[in-house]
Amino acid sequence: MLKNQNFDSYSRIFNRKLEEGIIIAEIGVNHGGDIDKAIAMIDDVKNNGGDAVKFQTYKANLIARKDSKAYWDTTKEKTMSQFELFSKYDKFGLEEFKKIEDYCKRKSVLFMSTPFDSYSANYINQLSKIHKVASVDITNHILISQLASYGKDIILSTGASNLDEIKAAVSLIESKSKISPALLHCVVNYPTLDKDANLLRIKKLKESFPENIIGYSDHTLPDKNMIVCTQAYNYGALIIEKHFTYDKKIQGNDHYHSMNANDLKILRTNISKAYSLQGKGNIKPMENEKSSILHARRSLTSKFLIKKGSILSKEMIIPKRPGNGICPSKIEEVLGRKVKKEIKEDSPINWEDLEI
Repeated sequence: MLKNQNFDSYSRIFNRKLEEGIIIAEIGVNHGGDIDKAIAMIDDVKNNGGDAVKFQTYKANLIARKDSKAYWDTTKEKTMSQFELFSKYDKFGLEEFKKIEDYCKRKSVLFMSTPFDSYSANYINQLSKIHKVASVDITNHILISQLASYGKDIILSTGASNLDEIKAAVSLIESKSKISPALLHCVVNYPTLDKDANLLRIKKLKESFPENIIGYSDHTLPDKNMIVCTQAYNYGALIIEKHFTYDKKIQGNDHYHSMNANDLKILRTNISKAYSLQGKGNIKPMENEKSSILHARRSLTSKFLIKKGSILSKEMIIPKRPGNGICPSKIEEVLGRKVKKEIKEDSPINWEDLEI
């Protein structure tokens, strides 16, 4: 296990025990370039159980050629060019993000932003305690190397990648920073159909990377009970990331597959409930079961009056509640023993009643 790759590190960064489930609300660019909307969304995240807000930082001319085609649902986001879409939302810079980061500090919400280019990574590093690499950049070793060189924790999304590509990115990060990244299962499809969520991949990532923290970045349409993200936590995803909006009915970009404040509240309630159900996993009776052991388990009981000097046989004994006599699991040790004193009908048989 490499530097900081433990629960305590992430618990300190996010101000929550990792095993309780960290929720990152990805505002992305759903603020639409309006800093007041961004601030209001931070309040919504704080008030409904989110631990962090994550934005997206880029310059369109640094991440996409002008001929780059859309790969999203164009019935929801009608822009047909990546360059054109990114150009709509690349107006925030260091000044705006500094204001946002300051507000996050005041509200005790972690500020994050995924940088998509070297220029953005450079100034976001001044504000971020932890970095995020998007799934689409898992093979962008130039950007990954730059982020790793800052020596901070990195969360790496692994959508649309194979095991060799994930291993290569993890190895690069570890070689540059001596810090092992957290890995998020993800499906790079907007929206992701429930049948394509492939949540069992979370368990496969845990098997393939047992020393890494595993999480989930979700692009499914949120249902009223937030089942997909809740199930991801139940499968072992300790970090849940999902796009966040103030209005899912807004046309364009990521609003339509985002969760809103009420969805976030439900998700936090679900995860808190799931966490409370886990216990410590010890295979031994719990303190609150001791009464049940005494009163609901059985003990060897006399079927009828057994006279002193009798030799115990199966015909004399029946297992009955409560469990205040010899346990039925000791039956073979009891059979054939001589009774030292009379045992009344329907009475528990105890060791002191028998000759040793």
